[in-house]
Amino acid sequence: MSAPDKNHFAKWMKWTARAIVLGAIAFLLLAWLLQMVWRPKIWGSDILYLVIALIGCIASWCRQWLAGVILVVASFAFGSYLGLSSPWGTAALIACSPEFGLPFFVAGVLFILSWWLSRKVSPSTSSPSPTPPP
Repeated sequence: MSAPDKNHFAKWMKWTARAIVLGAIAFLLLAWLLQMVWRPKIWGSDILYLVIALIGCIASWCRQWLAGVILVVASFAFGSYLGLSSPWGTAALIACSPEFGLPFFVAGVLFILSWWLSRKVSPSTSSPSPTPPP
């Protein structure tokens, strides 16, 4: 793949990941607001995942690899929390972990791949330039 193709593909992955994260944040925010209407409580652990996802989205503007790592870790934490806090026990852990953590996992992997594709080749690793004849 040539350099312009890699750059175009990396940009596409970066914007797709941002759209996925923002969609997941909007969904979680809506769910949290509805929960506050029917079962009001001061702070839930759900807001923690909103904040982590928002931090990952903000970090994607500066450091894509950091955003990717944050979102992959958040996907496992979010899915595990929902599975473990379910009244149905370990069966819910197996069912909920991939289902609820998947948008964050996919976005995180896309950020990491986008960062990897758009890395700049350092001059020390590039091919040596030919020396002019004496």
